[in-house]
Amino acid sequence: DERMSRWRGEALKRGFRSVALFPLEVEQRPVGIFALYAAEPGFFDEQEMRLLIEMAGDISFALEHIGKEGKIARLSRIEAVMSSINTLIVRVSDRQELFDGACRIAVEHGGFGIAWIGLLNPETLEIVPAACAGVDAESLLARSRNTARSDMPMGRGVVGRAIREKHAVFSNDITTEPTPGGERRKEAIRRGYRSVISLPLLVGGAAVGNLSLFAKEPNFFNADELKLLNELAGDISFALEHIDKQEKLNYLAYYDALTGLPNRALFNDRLTHEVLGAKQ
Repeated sequence: DERMSRWRGEALKRGFRSVALFPLEVEQRPVGIFALYAAEPGFFDEQEMRLLIEMAGDISFALEHIGKEGKIARLSRIEAVMSSINTLIVRVSDRQELFDGACRIAVEHGGFGIAWIGLLNPETLEIVPAACAGVDAESLLARSRNTARSDMPMGRGVVGRAIREKHAVFSNDITTEPTPGGERRKEAIRRGYRSVISLPLLVGGAAVGNLSLFAKEPNFFNADELKLLNELAGDISFALEHIDKQEKLNYLAYYDALTGLPNRALFNDRLTHEVLGAKQ
């Protein structure tokens, strides 16, 4: 094609007459090309080609090894997040403390640039920010609201889809994402983020919110990361459901379930408190 013709013309102009191209592969998938140019015509003979093919194989092996090391490091970070959040879950009894702590841990131990939790308004399908952490926690990306409405462009992004479909949705390169994402997507790209995942928080089978994680590395999320992150979202959902039940039990202890009016237990509790105060 035209680009190859220009490339060939540039090589000839610089005095090159021989060229050899070798594919670089990782897990039997092409990831790049190793190209060698020489000024002499007929430079690459059979013996040299065998050695160069072996060299390209060594480079491919090194790339695969580096890739595996990076993958292990990412998995270790996510496992550290899970461990710390489970420790948090044991001691918290307040939903806001849970949300703030989960976002902070995801950033500090997971290395994510932004961790964001939004809560769903089931009537309007608006997703309202509940907690956020990261270097860009005060940005438009973190503070702006989202939606789960499928008839709006923003609602067709990873956050809205995760809420509607009740499973994790991710993009490993938001710069090539065909779905429009409005100002939030532009802001993420402008700040250097390339991968994002949205994990629904489910209580009683219904989506009540989501956890979104932004990473600057492209192709960050694969099957192994996804499995761990789904477990992480499940742990947060379990803690949230437990807190909700405890709040409901506390409410029912002092208010009538049908009318919402204070009951005798609340009257006795307040009366005891006032009597003690009067004695003091």
